[in-house]
Amino acid sequence: MTPLTPLPVVRLKVDRLKIAWMAVAITDPNPIHLEDAVAHQAGFPSVIAHGTFAIGLMGLLLTRWAGQQQVRRVEARLLEPVFPGEELLCQGEVTGIEEDEVQLRLQVLAGERQVAVGSATVARPAAAGPPLEREVKAPLASEPGPAL
Repeated sequence: MTPLTPLPVVRLKVDRLKIAWMAVAITDPNPIHLEDAVAHQAGFPSVIAHGTFAIGLMGLLLTRWAGQQQVRRVEARLLEPVFPGEELLCQGEVTGIEEDEVQLRLQVLAGERQVAVGSATVARPAAAGPPLEREVKAPLASEPGPAL
């Protein structure tokens, strides 16, 4: 692992059902996420996804790559809205390596649009290799999720 080492990507297809479930999960009933008429009044072509999707993908990438206990700090900023039907792609790279920490740069894309950016610090394991070198295997958007 060296600076500029890319992290494996994580993808998620956002759809209206996922947006509705997110509204319930985070108790955010804002109609801009659920009703097209409200989204149109706000100047959007359709409902918009919660920022939690982009931020959550960053967290998923970090915890699958480094392990949950290794994550020390995460900062993120939302840049643009995400709409139903878009596929989010979260990617990152190593920006710095210290004796006990690794610094990372993260971004979430929807097509060519950068919708979120962030940075993170994870603890560096005593020995090179897992968990930082393992491959991230995220479920495909078409695969069924856990039963609710």
